[in-house]
Amino acid sequence: MNDIHAAIKMDHPELYYLEDSFDYVTDKNEYESKATYLFLKPSYRMIKSEIESRDKEIKQVTEKIINTAKKKKSDYEKVKYVYDYLIDHTSYDEKAKENQNILSTFLEHKTVCAGYAKGMQYLLNQIGVPCTYITGFTRPDKRDVSHAWNMVKMDGNYYYMDVTNGDMLNNTKESRYMYFAMTKKQILAENRPFTDDYMEDTPSRKDSYFMKEGAYFTSCDKQQMTKLIQKSANKGYRLVFQCSSKALGEQLDQMLTANNFIFNMTGYDYYAYYRYEDTNTYIYVPDHQKL
Repeated sequence: MNDIHAAIKMDHPELYYLEDSFDYVTDKNEYESKATYLFLKPSYRMIKSEIESRDKEIKQVTEKIINTAKKKKSDYEKVKYVYDYLIDHTSYDEKAKENQNILSTFLEHKTVCAGYAKGMQYLLNQIGVPCTYITGFTRPDKRDVSHAWNMVKMDGNYYYMDVTNGDMLNNTKESRYMYFAMTKKQILAENRPFTDDYMEDTPSRKDSYFMKEGAYFTSCDKQQMTKLIQKSANKGYRLVFQCSSKALGEQLDQMLTANNFIFNMTGYDYYAYYRYEDTNTYIYVPDHQKL
């Protein structure tokens, strides 16, 4: 019953008012020695009127988000809309009240990883996209720190989402997507779950932001890079891409800087450069005025 109660709480972020503990009694029928009856009594953090009031407030905030997301054509578009909404309307704040549940996410718009991940789960559950809440550790500076993220099923394939880290990364708006539709290998390079028994494999990359945007490289393709730079023009020539290996990333960096390739194409004389090896993501941000 401990496992069942914990699973219910993990799968239903709308039950924010349940305590972690519960009461129960057992009743053994003396005529059926093998039959044991267990009666579970949940413990509530709030009284009924407060729960009803909070539920109403949550509905007022999320109803428009849910209706807009439902109108999107594909799972990718639905999930990306929710992911962007949470990042654009929420800030990381360890002092936020109720930061372990969706009250902080939707009513305060200030939360921590649990609130981000449960907010994602709550909204995707409402629009019919399977979403799992996963807990474990992240290792900033090689220290174990508790963390939470999501596993999402889009168009028949599993991916991992870390909305918290997507919000914390501020190089460019596009850089947030290095934590959107991650592979199992990518998420495990940064996070360690308490158990990976329920973590599914990720055989496809088709719903990765970088695949959709033509920004995922499997070879040192100058033509693909040229198209990507041209496409980035309306974003101030901020260039964000992923590649299949660290070695390829180094080749692409050499191609971009050799003979002033990126500088000649964009008209900028200097770029700030960021590399994230866990996800093989590379970011180039213009740092000077145009020539």
